[in-house]
Amino acid sequence: MNELNHFQKEFEAFEMYMEDVGYADTTIRHYRYDVLMFFRFIYNRKIDINEVTKLDILAFFRSLKMAGAKGQVKEGQASSRNRRLMSLRLFFKALTKYELMNHNPALDVDAARQSKERLPLFLNEHELAGLIQSVSEDQFTARNRLVIKLMAFAGLRVLEVHRLDSMDIDREQGGLTIYGKGGKTRYVPLKSSLFQELLEFEKNNQAIQRQAKAFFVSTRGQRLSIRMIQQITKNALEQLKKDPAFHYLEGKKLSAHKLRHTFGTSLVQKGADIRIVQELLGHENINTTQIYTHVTSEQKRKAIALFD
Repeated sequence: MNELNHFQKEFEAFEMYMEDVGYADTTIRHYRYDVLMFFRFIYNRKIDINEVTKLDILAFFRSLKMAGAKGQVKEGQASSRNRRLMSLRLFFKALTKYELMNHNPALDVDAARQSKERLPLFLNEHELAGLIQSVSEDQFTARNRLVIKLMAFAGLRVLEVHRLDSMDIDREQGGLTIYGKGGKTRYVPLKSSLFQELLEFEKNNQAIQRQAKAFFVSTRGQRLSIRMIQQITKNALEQLKKDPAFHYLEGKKLSAHKLRHTFGTSLVQKGADIRIVQELLGHENINTTQIYTHVTSEQKRKAIALFD
C-alpha cells in the first residue's frame, strides 16, 4: 500500500501508542482499519498529514457516506461515523504525544447526532436463571456457568474474563482485580455465593493448578480464548430460546455483552448509586452509565398501581 509506506512513521507511532496504553487486539485492529482508510483518502488528494484540517476530516466522512450509498463500504449510520471519528482522535492524539504534530484536528469535529437512544437489552432475574440452567451438562458445565455468572453478576467484559488470572482473586476481601480497557484497573467485590463458587471451581480444577496463571483454561490447558467465551454464551442463549417458557426471546439480539448490560441494569433497579455503578463497570464517562437508568415496563406498571 503506497499510502501506508508514505505515512509509515505516523502509523508506527499510532500502533506504539495503542500497545503502550493497552488496547485490546480487536480494538487495535478496528482503529488501524479506520486510520488506513483515512490515509488512503488524504494520499489520493495529496494532503500532507501535518496540514490536515477539520474540513479534510469532514470531507473524508462525506466520501464514506457517498461510497456507502453506492454499496462500496458499510457506512451511513451515525454510530459508524462516530467510531471512525474516535479512531482519528486517537491517532492524532498519538501524534501530538510523540511530538509529530502540535494539534489534534479531529477534536474540532463534532460527533454525529444519533436519531434515537438505544436502550440496552438485558435479561431479568427469571431469564438469567434460565440461561444458567441452559448451559450444557458436560465436563465443562461448572466452568461455562461461572464464565456466564461473572459477566452477569460482576459485570465483566468478555475480554476481562479472558484476561482473568488466579492471582487476580482477592481471597481476603472476596473480590477480583480487573484489568480492563485502555490499561485501566478496577476492583469488583463478588457476592459471597459467587465467590465461594469461584474458589470451589479453582480447588477442583487441576488444569488451573497446572497452568498456574490463567483462571479459565481450555482442554489443552491454554487460556480460554475470547471467541470461546463468546461461543459458550451464544450456545447457552440459543438453548434458552428453545425453551417454550422463553420463546418470546426469539429474534432478540442477545450476546455475551448483554450480560454486562444485565448487571448494570440490575444494580440501578436495586437502588445502587449511579457513581458506584460507573466504578463497578469501569466506565470512564458517567454518561455511558446513565443508559442503565432506563425504566422497564414492569416498573411503569408498578408505578401506576400506586394509584389503585
